[in-house]
Amino acid sequence: MADAAASVNAPQRVPAPLDVSGPVPRGDEGGSPLTIEAHDRQQIEVQLAHALSATEGEPLDLELFFFVPRAVGVTAANYPRDEFYGDLTSFLRVDLPDLRLDELATGARSPLLLLQHHVETIARGEIPLRPLSVEVKLFGHTFTEAVRDRVRALLAELHDLASSPVEDRWRYLDDVDRFAESARTALGALRRALRRFEPLGRAGPQVVQTLHYTDEYCSLFLDGAIALLARAAQGESALYDGSGFVGRFTQTLGRHARLEAVYRTSLGYLNLTDAPADVEYFAYRQSFLKKAVQQALYVDTRRIESDRFVRNAAGAVAAGLAATWALVAQLPAQIQNLPPGLQTFLLGLPIVAYIAKDRIKELTRDWLSRRAKSYDHGSGIAPGSLADVGLAALSGSVKERVKFLDLSQVPPDVLSLRVAKRTVRGAELGGEGVLTYSRRIELHSARRAAPFAEGMALRQIIRLNLRHFLTRLDEPHQPESHYSLTTETFRLVELPKVYHLNLIARVTEGSGKTSCRRWRIVINKEGIVRLDSFA
Repeated sequence: MADAAASVNAPQRVPAPLDVSGPVPRGDEGGSPLTIEAHDRQQIEVQLAHALSATEGEPLDLELFFFVPRAVGVTAANYPRDEFYGDLTSFLRVDLPDLRLDELATGARSPLLLLQHHVETIARGEIPLRPLSVEVKLFGHTFTEAVRDRVRALLAELHDLASSPVEDRWRYLDDVDRFAESARTALGALRRALRRFEPLGRAGPQVVQTLHYTDEYCSLFLDGAIALLARAAQGESALYDGSGFVGRFTQTLGRHARLEAVYRTSLGYLNLTDAPADVEYFAYRQSFLKKAVQQALYVDTRRIESDRFVRNAAGAVAAGLAATWALVAQLPAQIQNLPPGLQTFLLGLPIVAYIAKDRIKELTRDWLSRRAKSYDHGSGIAPGSLADVGLAALSGSVKERVKFLDLSQVPPDVLSLRVAKRTVRGAELGGEGVLTYSRRIELHSARRAAPFAEGMALRQIIRLNLRHFLTRLDEPHQPESHYSLTTETFRLVELPKVYHLNLIARVTEGSGKTSCRRWRIVINKEGIVRLDSFA
């Protein structure tokens, strides 16, 4: 594959990550806290998870270096900072400790256990310590994460099943059956909690609604996960060897999926049909349910004006320079002993000075501000914004900066990773520009009596729309005539036209430890074709 614009035989599709209608996965196959994937045909999504206990009081820096080929045409001149931030969407979300599906149903750490305590508190006429809806939403989040993790593992095992002994297939089928059964058992525990709370619904009508939303959302999520497994097995041609495995596999999953579909129908929950109107409603409702359940884990960040003094000081200096220019420009007008033509010229100089004064002020203020500020934007993590999940004292800040660099300004470790594992002989970096986005997060926790729970982490989710990178590209296919030795004829072939954006992410922890990873984003005029990872 080329490291710059190239025409290669590549599948024109985005390899979809595990997507079962829920939040994005926690990590890649290697368990790395830093991942990148295609969110859709135009957006990439970078995620970085870090344990709360490890980052408290220490900054964590994430830098993204985009090596942009000249043929893509994105430069500092046509891609200003405000346009970049318009294409950027970022979130902060809390990751909870992992729980297995069986722990969700009966374990001591299950949110349902705390919910049961709160229900008993209300039954005694007392007020619970924190909103009941939170425990329900935490169950929904933990359930979807547990299902996602298990499905990922089962999918990885399925791909290797064709080369394994036949008896391994039936063991695998039993594992899948147990997974679906344990997921439905966990949902059964949630539904029992719903029935227990309904008589107390007048004390918390929003809790009943949240229970129904979470029940519907989790059932749909499980339905999508089961369907993904079934489709993956049906797509493995090597498993069609006369053993009947694929048929039995589909039948087993269909039994669980049908029970959930019948349950949703009985309660008026969502089920997907082939009617166009129903499909549109399904997408809208599913998105609504996801937001209703997951919202409790997102961190409230608010823009802070940390540069007010800098802006005012820069404005004062700029105004002084502008006034000085205007005064100096008028002094020659007092000189009377000059030729008439020169006097006429000098008399017009104050007019020019007045016109230039505002520009001098604005340019000076902008120049001083850019050099006085380390970051473009700053946001504060509001104290108490995560009180519902036990992080009331957590606060902090997020700072961002974007700029273009010359290759000579790129850090040596990043540049060495860029040129490593070259795939095209003679390819050079001279035509590439480098767009870098830096993001620093600092966390603080005051009045905290106990350490954070093991496995609790803060996840940064950053989405960048590549629309500005796609607008100047050639058509996705180009005709090429050539002589074929195979057929001994002249042929006309449609070659795919793709371009490569190399992305290197560098993470620097508060201790100074640095780690880098590289990806290649293959794009054409229609969007993202695929992502290649360089471990």
